[in-house]
Amino acid sequence: MAWGSAEEQKLEHEAGNPNAKDWHDEATKIIKETMTEYWEQMKPLTTSKPPANSPNKHSKCPLKSDFNCLLWECLLQATVQTDNGGWKPELQRYLTDIPKDISKEMDIVAWWAACSDDYPTLSHIAMDICAILATSVPCGQLFSTGAEIATNHHSCLGANRFEQLQILKHAW
Repeated sequence: MAWGSAEEQKLEHEAGNPNAKDWHDEATKIIKETMTEYWEQMKPLTTSKPPANSPNKHSKCPLKSDFNCLLWECLLQATVQTDNGGWKPELQRYLTDIPKDISKEMDIVAWWAACSDDYPTLSHIAMDICAILATSVPCGQLFSTGAEIATNHHSCLGANRFEQLQILKHAW
């Protein structure tokens, strides 16, 4: 029996838990909604992409920093190159081609980076989520690390570069 499946939900209901959920179904709904959202954000960009030498090439990018716009353009390029009918075939390929060597100890960020050509939309979603720190450290202590980067020497870098340093410090 798979974890979070309909069978497990039924057993939980029988054991007296009225709030049991089919977590597999919940996760599938969330993934479909998220992929639809990412795909819809990208669709207007694929129909009218400015030339690469355009001085205002980030004008259609819905993100604020240059770093995020660069990531957005890479995702857009990968999506245009592998456009095969939208996000549904990509999700179906992922759900049917899940590798058997997945374990708790594997590096999920490295796996998604390696599979970004096969699953461009899903890998972008995964990288957005994997960049969020999971920690039991109090928030105040977590955000105080900004002071380690925001030294007098680094203060002239500007907001975009500071954001990139913060992300790189924790994501890579």
